[in-house]
Amino acid sequence: MHQSDAARHRLAMTAGADADRFWSAYWTLRRPYDAGSFSADEYWDGVAERLDLAWSSERRAELVRQDTQSWLRPNREVLEIAAAARLRGMRLAILSNAPKELAEVLRRLEWMRPFTELLFSCELGLTKPDPECYTAAVAQLGVPAGEVLFVDDRPENVAAAERAGLRAMVFQDVRRLRSALNLP
Repeated sequence: MHQSDAARHRLAMTAGADADRFWSAYWTLRRPYDAGSFSADEYWDGVAERLDLAWSSERRAELVRQDTQSWLRPNREVLEIAAAARLRGMRLAILSNAPKELAEVLRRLEWMRPFTELLFSCELGLTKPDPECYTAAVAQLGVPAGEVLFVDDRPENVAAAERAGLRAMVFQDVRRLRSALNLP
């Protein structure tokens, strides 16, 4: 899932900040927020502080809402592959860097149903690409690391998963994903 350019623009506009400065501040604190080390208020107050801004609680709540919504753009072709894999009896899991607010929404979405395990960084206390994140995820799944195929669109996450003993591939297109899962 990726944020669209329009969603990114809306977030910076709602923040009342120059886009480059906003995104620098946004990403500076994102890993601890995704790991559950910060509440939403603490995270957004930290972003505001880095921008020399102060936001009302209403604006902060709107930023949380927009931020959460900005991550809810699944790749429909990948979801079709997930559904087909599930029908073939494959056990599917999501390992996502996500703060509590996003994780709560994702758990309720119909399109997440093919995934039997939903593992979120805010609950693990670790984020990708920290190798311990993969170790914790595999422990929660209760399977040997070498039996897991980890698929991610970020090469650094794939490399870290491989270092943790998982089989891993960089997602490039649905054709390769189908092939890796032995699906027609």
